[in-house]
Amino acid sequence: MAGFGSLLLMSVAIVDYSNHAVRSASGSLATVVRQKDHVAEDERIEKHVFEARMHVWMALAADDPSHWEKAADT
Repeated sequence: MAGFGSLLLMSVAIVDYSNHAVRSASGSLATVVRQKDHVAEDERIEKHVFEARMHVWMALAADDPSHWEKAADT
């Protein structure tokens, strides 16, 4: 009888550990997804800054007012 009780306690411990691992994994997955979204947002911002800077330099070099408008839009 003692062997069956210890086997039952061991199976309860395994189930409890697996529940904890699943909760931890889902939290980690949510963190990774959130960080990927932030990286994509950072890349979009960097692209807009680069484009605006490029239009400013082109407007200074060519003295073309259309580049100033494009720089202001981005």
